[in-house]
Amino acid sequence: PIYALPGNHDDRVAFRTILLGESASTAPINHAHRIGNLTVALLDSSVPGESGGRLAEETYGWLHGVLAAAPADAPVLLALHHPPAHLFSPVIDEISLAEPEKLAEVVAADKRIVGVITGHAHSAATTTFAGRPLLISPSTASVLGGEWELELPHRVMDYAPDPAIALHIIDENHRITTHFRSVA
Repeated sequence: PIYALPGNHDDRVAFRTILLGESASTAPINHAHRIGNLTVALLDSSVPGESGGRLAEETYGWLHGVLAAAPADAPVLLALHHPPAHLFSPVIDEISLAEPEKLAEVVAADKRIVGVITGHAHSAATTTFAGRPLLISPSTASVLGGEWELELPHRVMDYAPDPAIALHIIDENHRITTHFRSVA
């Protein structure tokens, strides 16, 4: 199965009606899926008309419900578009997730959460967030350079690298392993 969540360039009404076959609405598009014993919570961090991200109060309420319903001894993976951490990107850090400390409280409080996965950065990156892995998927279109690449010509946005994806594996001990793969 493919589970999609909106990014900063997506329209919630079109996403919901065309991709999900649901009724038109501008409300956040949050979904949870059980894959074996794993719960995957897809959080809509898009803000209509803006490039930056934010999790709405109704998304936090929804997430608390998902966590309450998830099996007590099974892993949970959170996915959202906007990274909740500083990535040293002159473009992305200005339009990342607002108020990341709010999400950090939720993540730190629930030991079942094995990691957080995001996109938005147009560059594969890894770090930690609230004591868990934060895995940022690469882009299928272009790569955004980091702060250290600004002096190089044409390095803010680079369309030359092959498109890539991230493949996440969660094992029986609830450890997450990520493989970054070119799709060209």
